[in-house]
Amino acid sequence: MANVTFDLRGDMLDARYAPGGAAHEQFASNFVTQVNAVGTGIIGAGYLDMDHGISQNQGLVFHGKGSVSTNNKMSVLIRCAFGQNTGNIAIWGITPPGYGYNGTAGALIDSTHIYQEAENYGAGSDLLVNIGTWTPVVDQYYDIVMLYDMSTASGNHCKIYVDNVLISAANGGVWPNPRLVDAMNIMVGPSPYQGASFTRIKVNEFVIWDDIINPSSVVLDSGSGPLNGQSRTSFVASAALDGGLFTDPGVTHVQTGTTYEFAGVLQTGTFAGGTTTDPGINNVLNGVAYEINGGNLTGVYVSPTVGNVKVGINYGVNGTSQIGTYDGSDRWTDPGVANVRLGIAYEADSTTNNRTGTLIVPSPANVLVGVGTDNTVGTFTTPTAGQIASAVWEEPTSSHTTAHTFGWFVKKLLTVAKFLGLK
Repeated sequence: MANVTFDLRGDMLDARYAPGGAAHEQFASNFVTQVNAVGTGIIGAGYLDMDHGISQNQGLVFHGKGSVSTNNKMSVLIRCAFGQNTGNIAIWGITPPGYGYNGTAGALIDSTHIYQEAENYGAGSDLLVNIGTWTPVVDQYYDIVMLYDMSTASGNHCKIYVDNVLISAANGGVWPNPRLVDAMNIMVGPSPYQGASFTRIKVNEFVIWDDIINPSSVVLDSGSGPLNGQSRTSFVASAALDGGLFTDPGVTHVQTGTTYEFAGVLQTGTFAGGTTTDPGINNVLNGVAYEINGGNLTGVYVSPTVGNVKVGINYGVNGTSQIGTYDGSDRWTDPGVANVRLGIAYEADSTTNNRTGTLIVPSPANVLVGVGTDNTVGTFTTPTAGQIASAVWEEPTSSHTTAHTFGWFVKKLLTVAKFLGLK
């Protein structure tokens, strides 16, 4: 899968996506300007004017390291319109620092042909390869795609498409040059080839990929589609990234032994981790991994669910507030007020007293001896038969005056008998 490694659009001079840095430099005398415009073939807000009606070498230069493919495959798109179609017109290049010639890759056109430039390792000089016959129409926007595939030892390593049509293919040299790939400059406009005498183009888009693309199906902002020239209405998709915006964290903030590069200088971290306190795996949520002094640990604490926390109690789980709902009903039953001592208040399925007992418990003195009552036994004893008989027969009649009682009746009989003189 091909990934975008550099993206320049016509709405600003700086790159949109550039891991090597989005800031631009002018190739010569600040000739290039950004022009806001609408028109046939213009995608977005405008174009980068490298024409101005002047036949001169002009263009933009970007830091290539990080933005240029380091493998043996690369794809390049330039969407541009030409101010003229005669002479040697440069359109793009990738070259060593100093904007010198004998670069590694590039492209230019003349009145009848389109060329690919590549370095000849053995000879140490440029190869200018005539890829195919093509003449542009002045002021018409084209999608010019160049594919470099050096993954095989032979074959046509370079192909050029114009508006999704293959112009031709040729063995166009070698890519990449391992001696230079970490110090490349991306030139939009100028070509590394000495024979490219000037630049007269308006650039609407310039993209580099790290692999071979299919010009018939490229991921665009609006979805997949072909690089088919003026009829295309959407840019190649990319996220905004400026790799040139960064600050040095400092070696004391980078882990000991970890190397990184800042401003072209290799640095090695010295941070040993500082002072740490282990909370203990029992205090870290179950399954959460953490590191203490280089040792990897995993928490085992299992947070209770709301159903296991007392009703109304607030607590937190993973930063989320929870309220307990457990009421303990699985561990008690209501004895009922009839079974609770009179006047005793108690709770039943409530957080406050909501019931009061009605049971009257007899005192031990009113309960037969030996019979259980409350938390003891009764002390009341019943009289014997003799005691009952003695009490009846020895009961003074004078104590029984209530009318119509048995004692009253007996007393009355005795009074009558005495009156009658009965013995």
